[in-house]
Amino acid sequence: MFGFTSSANRSEKDQEAFKTLFAVIIVGLFGIIFYAAVPDPSYSRLSVGLLVAAASMASGGFLGFLFGMPRATARNQASHNGGGNNDGANSKPSVEPSTNLEQISDWLTKILVGAGLTQINKIPGKMKELGDFIACGMGGTDADRAFAVSLIVFFGVCGFLAVFLWTRLYMAALLEPEAVKNLRKEFSEADERTTAIVKKLAQSGAERAMEDPLLSEQQAPADKAQLEIAAQLVKNESASQRSATDLMILAFHEFQAQNYKAAVENAEKALAASPRPEMLWKIHNLLGLCYHWQQPPNWKPGDDLSWFNNAKKHYEEAARNKNSSSEELLSQANLCFVYLDAQKYSECEALAQKVIQNAKAGGGQTDSLCDLARIALATAKVLSGDNTTAVEALNQTKNISAFEYLFNPDDLPPRAIKGFSTLAGLSPEVEAFVKRIG
Repeated sequence: MFGFTSSANRSEKDQEAFKTLFAVIIVGLFGIIFYAAVPDPSYSRLSVGLLVAAASMASGGFLGFLFGMPRATARNQASHNGGGNNDGANSKPSVEPSTNLEQISDWLTKILVGAGLTQINKIPGKMKELGDFIACGMGGTDADRAFAVSLIVFFGVCGFLAVFLWTRLYMAALLEPEAVKNLRKEFSEADERTTAIVKKLAQSGAERAMEDPLLSEQQAPADKAQLEIAAQLVKNESASQRSATDLMILAFHEFQAQNYKAAVENAEKALAASPRPEMLWKIHNLLGLCYHWQQPPNWKPGDDLSWFNNAKKHYEEAARNKNSSSEELLSQANLCFVYLDAQKYSECEALAQKVIQNAKAGGGQTDSLCDLARIALATAKVLSGDNTTAVEALNQTKNISAFEYLFNPDDLPPRAIKGFSTLAGLSPEVEAFVKRIG
């Protein structure tokens, strides 16, 4: 219609700005139609008012365009005067965009400001004359004159601000050379690739840090740092773009910060995000830990068991979705401590014995998990009064010192820790350990 066609490179905001300008033109066209086709004076006022509003906006918009026109940055003078280290044989012909519009805008702006300042005392009289002239087409009354002046000022200012802002926000992009746009795009793509590489590297460390949150004290500091970086990168992404892995990184990060409810929320979202089958153990195991840690501080038998039921459910799901025998043993060993805190000692003893039966398979990780189950068994036996079996379980541990972090009131009942110090028949290594932690 106006020789303007939409371009794939033009943003939606630019298109909206053009549509707004076309709408102003259409308002003016309707004013002409009203004025030419309808003889009624009221419609004449309407049409004249619309045309005056459109003219005021156009005039104000023109000034806004002049004042808002972006200025080109200083160019490399060496390219114009032949200086520098340019090699004529290797140089390529280039064409820079014309700056005539910028120069004209600059000249007119200075002229208008200068003329306006010298004639500022005549502006009120000229505005009155203009109001009288426009009022002749609207009825010629005093009200028409006042209305005409108000119309000019209001729409003139609106037009100035609208076009000034549009010019400042979008004109620079429209005038920007294509080479610069391509360079910006390349930088943006390179930044995205770099972020993806950093995130992948951080995720590799995060995966190691998430293997067993209960052993957080023994994790490498580098892995913890990578988990922190990975979590920050995930937080900077849109929530709608987060994968199950991303959500688990957030969940483990919240778990280590002891924000267990937030960790549960992210882990539950990970379950709903169609995770890979090999992730299911990790998700359910973490949910078991989080619900266990939400046990009320002063809980006693007969109180609400929702924390216990949820922790038990997810540990059992984790064992069913194991990727290896060690993962199954870890979930079962963790569940032993849930039974302990719920004062279900017989269930704890039965499950601990089931884990310990795997000791004959050997191996560093299996031995460690069996030691964990032996500590749970010894605790249950001390609390239920069977000191003999408790001593046997503790003496069979191969490296009890590795679990020193467990011997505190947050992980084991204080009554059990005190009871260990009264046991007779402990091996020298275990007895020395018990005295140290007591």
